[in-house]
This record gives sequence, structure tokens and C-alpha cells, in this order.
Amino acid sequence: SIKIETENFTCKFDCKACVMDIFEIATKNYELQNVQYYCVGFAGGPMLPMGDLLWKYGSRMDLEVRPVNRTINIHCMQTDENVPITVGLDQRLSSIIPQICRICNIGVPDTGNYVFTANDPLEPGVQVSVPSEERLLELEIDLDDIIRFRIKDSDALRNSKKLRTSADTTNIWDAKEVEGVTINSSQFDNDERVNIASANINIIVQYCTAINYDPDFANSFLLYSRQVTEDNYLLERLKQRFAGPSVVLSERLRDQQIIRNSVVSAVDKWVRFHHYDLEPEIKNQVMAFVEQQIEPHDFQKSSELKNILNNGENINIMELYDDDTISRLIKKSKKSKWKGIFECDPKEVAEHFTLIEFHLYKQFRPTELLKESWNPGEESNGEGILTSIIERYNVIGLWVCENIIQANKVRTRAKKFEFMVKIIEHLYNIRNYNTLMLFMGALNNAAILRLKVTKSLVSKRLIDLLQGIEEEMSSENSFKRYRDLLNEALSNDIPCLPYLAVHLSDLTKTEEANDDFISNEEYDLINVAKLKMIYKSVDLLTRIQKTPFVDLFQKHVVDSSNPQNTFNIHSYLSNISTTMTDEEIYQTSLQIEPRGSVLKDLN
Repeated sequence: SIKIETENFTCKFDCKACVMDIFEIATKNYELQNVQYYCVGFAGGPMLPMGDLLWKYGSRMDLEVRPVNRTINIHCMQTDENVPITVGLDQRLSSIIPQICRICNIGVPDTGNYVFTANDPLEPGVQVSVPSEERLLELEIDLDDIIRFRIKDSDALRNSKKLRTSADTTNIWDAKEVEGVTINSSQFDNDERVNIASANINIIVQYCTAINYDPDFANSFLLYSRQVTEDNYLLERLKQRFAGPSVVLSERLRDQQIIRNSVVSAVDKWVRFHHYDLEPEIKNQVMAFVEQQIEPHDFQKSSELKNILNNGENINIMELYDDDTISRLIKKSKKSKWKGIFECDPKEVAEHFTLIEFHLYKQFRPTELLKESWNPGEESNGEGILTSIIERYNVIGLWVCENIIQANKVRTRAKKFEFMVKIIEHLYNIRNYNTLMLFMGALNNAAILRLKVTKSLVSKRLIDLLQGIEEEMSSENSFKRYRDLLNEALSNDIPCLPYLAVHLSDLTKTEEANDDFISNEEYDLINVAKLKMIYKSVDLLTRIQKTPFVDLFQKHVVDSSNPQNTFNIHSYLSNISTTMTDEEIYQTSLQIEPRGSVLKDLN
């Protein structure tokens, strides 16, 4: 009897068989990954040497294939000491926290108030968060590397650091010494690019508004600014930078005009990022700054800023693919009977899915991607367009499973499975990677994955197609192939929809692995390196918002040959709902195709 994970096997061997034979049969039968991390041993007993003959241990044995034990190195950042700990590779990092804290003589943190980080296997020198609830053998890191353990700052401590960064009243034009190195405005206002990993607000604003400023650097800070400083403090720094030093030499007047242009650009970007939730008092101060100082300098930009502050930003990407737009089409069309979504062309369904999902996707704000605000229970209350998008994504996955499972006849189920695979094919071709992955995730749901008889009736072309797309979208090397496909689309201005879960995971890892501040008893510097990493992910997602699926919109809305059909499909896919839970879907799967079924047993 051999146990592996949750499965049990019974095997018979002759006297020449060895432990390795059991290991190979068990791991292949179970399709076990990372077999180098496993061993064979007596159930609850010692590990057995792979070369030993089985007769040595008797004629009947209860064995198990289980993860081996090994030593990992944990660096406790609170006490700055390395802690070697021997663990089983089936353990989770969260299970060894009490042991770490006991060795380092620190209190055990509350659940979730800690983070493990390690070197990114793809980008040396970059720290990423390590999931504490995954088994060690499932982690995508080198277990020979040091894993860092840090207890998170409390909200109160983070807020106090934020206030301390806003306490310096030094005029921005005065030189400021940071860690013994003086970085002043004249350095920024030459043609040099200064690489800053951490700095105070004065230094950052100088660099954001320099003659030769780096737009990505400026955008990184301006997007994240409300997490690390107060609005009124930043606005005062921008005003000082615009006003110029108390004494300006005649030969520097031209430079000051260029710096003012940079300040106007910074104010414009800051307002566009945050205008919708600025406090009324701050908004009034910004409006006064625009009217009294920016308007005489740049009338056109001041008009744009005043319009945004008064009316919000109008995003004119393309005509909205919404109920009102589609309803207008219906007035000029003849009514036709709706036969249901499964009577439609899978390509047309994929294209309508894409138009609907892009219509939602383009509406979220960049700031919704900060501080895991899409997660209820995190620092935000989980409200916003992005949260609604994620909720809809969860429903789509269940909808795919439910529609397959509710077909009682096996051949009907196979047809519906094929229909879903054809939708996946077209989603891949039009680069809607997000909805594609929702469909693929549904087809890999345990309730669908186990339907072996159903899938035996699916055409080989579609099975091979599905396998090929799965390989393209594999999570191997942190979804490298998918990221290459996405970057190729972006570099050629091709419309696409990103697999959002990958990028939200990137943002979560960056947030958790890096503090907002680099602090000691004397100062709190803003972690500029973190801001750059956050902005890189946010910028990628927001750039996609600006490249709509114009051809699909033209085809199905502007030039639609059957507006009634467009309306029917839009209405159905926009209001997808499910009636079954995951558990109910799985139980139904067991009923329609019991374990061990063959085709002749089923309808």
C-alpha cells in the first residue's frame, strides 16, 4: 500500500524490485511535479534508501511518498540575524513563524501582519514577496537563497513616517544634505540624470521638475505621492519650485522658465491622478495656484486643469459599448427570435466578450492599483471599478463550469466543452488574454477536469489546440511567454486585454516586499526604488486602456448587419449570472459522470 498526497495505491512486486521502482511508478501515476523534493518512507516512519530491495522490509508494507526535510535560511529583519531551520518541504512558511520568533526572542505577529521576501529568480537584486500559505516545494524561488522575514509596520507607524516626511520646512531651493551627500537643484537642472534610490520630498520634487527631468521618475512619485506625504505639503513644494529662488541671476532666467514648464507638467499629472478624491480645501488651493500663477505662464494648460478640477477628466477612448449605445441600434432593426448563446458563432461570442470586458477595463483609475485597494479588508474598502471587474471575472469562470455541468447528456456536454474551447481559440487570436484565462481556468476546475468520458468525445484538433494555448499561457518563469506576447502587442499598438491576475500579483509582491520608507532614528526617506517598480506595473496596465478594439467596435456596433443580434448577445453576456456554487458544481459533476464511468454507462 502506497500513499502519495491524498491518493492511495496498491502494488505487487517481485523480490527483485527496489524502493526506486515504487517511487517511479507512484510519481508517474500521480503526475507529481518536483520529484527531486520527494522520498519514500514507512508511513509515519523513516525514509528508505532508493537502492534497497523491497524483500529486505518484509512481504507486506505500508509506504508513503512524501516531501523530504531540508534546512532553509531565514533572515529575521527585526533582529538582523540569520536563522537556519529544518523543515519538511510540505510545510508552509506561516507554520514556522512561532519558531523564528522564539529563536529571535520577538513577539509572534498577528495573522497577516508579516511578510516573507526572497530574490526574484528572473530579476536578480529585486525582492519579491513569498506566499506564506503555499508549501515550500511549490514556491517559485531558490530554496538555497536566504528568505527574509519582516513584521509589517502598523498603520499608525506608517502614518507617523508620512507626517515626518512632511515636517521639513526648508525652502525647496536650498541645498539639502541626505546621508552625508549633498544633492542640490543645480545638479538636476543640468543635462545629468541622477539615479535616486531614496530621498526626501524636497529632493524628489526638485528632480521631478528639473530642466532635464525624467518623466517616468516624476510619474512614479506623483502617482504614489499620497501614500508618502500630505497633499498640502507637496503642493507647497510645487509652488516654491514654480516661484523660483529668492534671487535669480539674469543668465538663469531662461532656465527658470523651463523649470516652470516642468512644474506645470507635474501639477497636470498630479491632478489627473488624484482630482476625483482631493479634499475640497486642497482642490481650492490648487485652483488658486492655477488661476493666479500658472494661467499667466501657460493659458492653455491652466484651462485644461481648471476643467478637470471642476468637471473631472473625460476619457474619450471610443464610444461606450454600453446598454444605451446598443439600445439605439435596436430601434433601426427588425426583431428576431433569440435562440440562445450556444447557437451563436463562437468567434462572435469571443468578440462581444472582448468589447464588454474592454469597456469595463478602460474605466478603472491608476490609483485603484495602489496598496491592494481591489481587496476588501485591505487599506481600501474594496470599492471601485477594479473591484467590480474582479467580481465579474469570478462569475464568468463559474458560468463556464455551470453550463457544461448542466448538460445531462454526455454528447451535449462534449459539444458545450468544444464551444468553450472554440471561444478560447478566438480570444487568443484577438489577444483577450484575461477572458481566455478565465475560460481556461474553468476548464481546469476539478469538476470539469475529471470529466474524462466527456472529453474523450471532444475532437483531437480542439484538445491539441487547448494544450498548445495552455503551454503559451503557462505560469513557467513567471508567465514569461505571456508577458512576451503582451509586450509584443503593446510595442505595436495592437489592442489587447491583459491577464489581470498576473499584474495584480506583481503589484502585491512589490508592495509587500518593500517598505514605503527607508528609516532610522534621524530620518524617513521615501523608497523611490519601490515607487518606480509600482509605476512600471501601473503604467503597463493603463497604457492598454488607451488602445481600444476599434475594428471590433466598428464591426459589431457601427456597421452591424444584425443590430438585434448584437443587442441580444450584448445583453446576455453583460448580465451573466450563475445559480450554483463551486461545491454544487463539483457534486453535480460526480452525479453526471461517476468515478470509473465509461461511455456505455452514460446517456
